[in-house]
Amino acid sequence: QFHMFFFIVWMTLVLIILNIRSSYAGVVHLEGSGRYSLNYQQAKQLCQNLGYSLATEEQITEAYNHGLKTCRLEFYTLHF
Repeated sequence: QFHMFFFIVWMTLVLIILNIRSSYAGVVHLEGSGRYSLNYQQAKQLCQNLGYSLATEEQITEAYNHGLKTCRLEFYTLHF
């Protein structure tokens, strides 16, 4: 259990380092151990653990306007 946690944290740090270079308007793409490996709550918790928050729809739009391109399903915060 501990080894899996350590591996996930390590992979996350690697992804953060790689994705900081591909930050668009402050939006960074993070993922778990593989594509679509996180559900909404896990993604939200990962962001909180790293001092981030899920991007808002407006932030995603701004990032897109600054060159963010992805064909992956993403989680972001919705405000109703």
